[in-house]
Amino acid sequence: MPESSHLTPNKNLIITLNSTAYFMLAYIFVITLINFTSMVLAKVSYGWDGTLYHYGFDLERKDITWTLERVVLIFFIGVLIALLVGVVFQFMYQNVRKGSGHFKLFFLWGYLIAYTIFFGDIVFGAFINYMPGAFFNYMNVPMVFRVIIGIFGLIMLFVIGQFSAKNILISLNIYLRRASVSQIEPFFYAQLIIPFVIGNILVFILKIPYQGKFEYIDTLVMLSMVIIVISVFFKMDKLQSIQFTKHHDSFKLRRVPFLLAIIAILLFRFGLGMGISL
Repeated sequence: MPESSHLTPNKNLIITLNSTAYFMLAYIFVITLINFTSMVLAKVSYGWDGTLYHYGFDLERKDITWTLERVVLIFFIGVLIALLVGVVFQFMYQNVRKGSGHFKLFFLWGYLIAYTIFFGDIVFGAFINYMPGAFFNYMNVPMVFRVIIGIFGLIMLFVIGQFSAKNILISLNIYLRRASVSQIEPFFYAQLIIPFVIGNILVFILKIPYQGKFEYIDTLVMLSMVIIVISVFFKMDKLQSIQFTKHHDSFKLRRVPFLLAIIAILLFRFGLGMGISL
C-alpha cells in the first residue's frame, strides 16, 4: 500500500477536527430545530409565550389544566420531531454517502444525534419525569411496561450502531481511495469516538452555568450515544476492506465547516444566551 494511504497522527487529527466541526453544526441545528418547533406549537396551539435559549426553552403558562392533548404536545411532539429529523437525515446520507464530498458528515452526525435524542429521551423518560416521562406519568403507565420501553430504547440505540458502522466506514472515502482492514479501527477513533467525546464536552461547556437546568438529564441523553459507539465497535471486526472511486488520497482541514462551526457556536451561546422570545 502506498505510504500516503497510512493514517498518520497528522491525518487522524485532520479527520477528527473535520468531524468535530460537523458534530457541532449538526447538534446545534438539530437541538435548536426541536426546541424551536416545540415552542412554536405551544404558541400556535395555546397562545403560550416562550423563550428559546441555548440550553432549552421556557414557556410562560398560567393556571393551565393539563390534558392528554397538552401533555402530548409539550412533552412528546419534540421527541417525535427528533425521530423525524433522524429519518430524513439518514435518508439524505444514504443518498450522498458514496460521494467524496465532506458535507455529508453533517447528515451523518445529524441522524446519529437525532436518533440519540429520540431514543435517549425514551430511555430516561421511562424511569423519570423527563420529556415522554411526563406522558407516561399522566397515563399512569405501569412500571413493568416502562422498563420494557426503556429496554426497547437501549436496544434501538444498539441497532442504530449496527447499521451505522458501514455508513461511517464509507465516509472514509472523503480522504482515501481504499480503506484496508488495518485502517478501520484508527479511522473510527478519529471519525467517531474522539469527535463524540470532544463534541459532548463542548456542548456541556456551552451550557454553563445552566448545565444543571434539567438535572443533567439532557447531558445524559446525549451521552447515551455511547451505546451506538459500542455497537459500532462490535460490528467493526466484521467490516472488510473497501475500494472507493476516489483517484487519490486527500487530507485537508476543511476551513469552511470549521469556521461555520465557530460562528454557529458563538451565535448559539451568545445569541440564544440572551433568549429569543416568541
